Amino acid sequence: LHDIDSALMIADHLVVLKDGKLLASGETHTTVSESLYSQAFGIGCSFIDSDTRTHLVPELGGVETTHTDTSSPHSQPHLDNQTDTPRRDDHTPEPALRTENLCTGYGTSPISTSLNLHFPAGRITGIIGPNGCGKSTLLKSLTGVLPPREGNVYIRDTHHELRLLQDMSYRERSRIFSYLSQFASPIPGFNVEDVVQCGRNPHRSLLHAWTVEDSHQINHALDATALSSLTDADVEELSGGQRQRAWLARVFAQNSTLMLLDEPTSFLDRRHQKLIMQAIADHNREHDTSAIVVLHDINLALRYCHHILAMHDGEVVASGKPEEILTAEFIKSLYNADVTMLESAGQRFMVLT
Repeated sequence: LHDIDSALMIADHLVVLKDGKLLASGETHTTVSESLYSQAFGIGCSFIDSDTRTHLVPELGGVETTHTDTSSPHSQPHLDNQTDTPRRDDHTPEPALRTENLCTGYGTSPISTSLNLHFPAGRITGIIGPNGCGKSTLLKSLTGVLPPREGNVYIRDTHHELRLLQDMSYRERSRIFSYLSQFASPIPGFNVEDVVQCGRNPHRSLLHAWTVEDSHQINHALDATALSSLTDADVEELSGGQRQRAWLARVFAQNSTLMLLDEPTSFLDRRHQKLIMQAIADHNREHDTSAIVVLHDINLALRYCHHILAMHDGEVVASGKPEEILTAEFIKSLYNADVTMLESAGQRFMVLT
């Protein structure tokens, strides 16, 4: 397990490892402590009691919201296919990407129908929903990896004009957006640096020499994903979490204006989940880029997303700001799971009960 709160809920005995060494072993509730958690994962935590049990709440960080809109009529999740775009500095952001009557699916099997979606520029949009609801299919359709069954996808180009995705060459697309798939396979013979360097291919040609900017983007990507010490490591020999960070570093090195990330925090422990999401947030803030991120962790969505789309059975059933969408009642209905909303240091945190 990476989630120690889940261990507190189900485990009788706990073994804690770090760097191949045993940190602690014993009865779960007497073994876990704030100091042990900090030692193991490099981030702090707190313990909060609810009506059912004691919960471990990690310190996950988050983005500073700059929303100043107080006039939105959508105080509760609304059930339609049109997103409620949040505001920044009293204006509605233009779309980085939008869809028009988008229908997705595989072969003769439809998944989603007539999606009219607006993904605000300069924002991090989180897509949530239960397994098999169509999140990854939607992301593939937005990139053109999976051609839409019907409808159109429009994306903002380097001249800030919305253009039909199908009219763009693959090279032009790759300079505008980057894509991290849910299951990225290792490449035989490639080390970490090889993988990350691939992110610079859209900006180079066969006759174009390696530049200072290329090197800067590579080094920045390795630092942001904590991989600088693993540049020579064979990708096939990495752990699942290290491999996931290598693929994400390739996306960062691409330095596109829009990132589409399918479960970028899968396989990662809490420290590296925080590191990756903070890196996405920093990139968004410093370069005014946009991101569309599929997430299963509601707390990461709560902390790091400006905008939320909730999906169920192929359709978008709610959209809007995290503080409006991500309530215990709505999440219970979306996932058919009992959850409780807690508060720690002024921040809301959702836990299983």
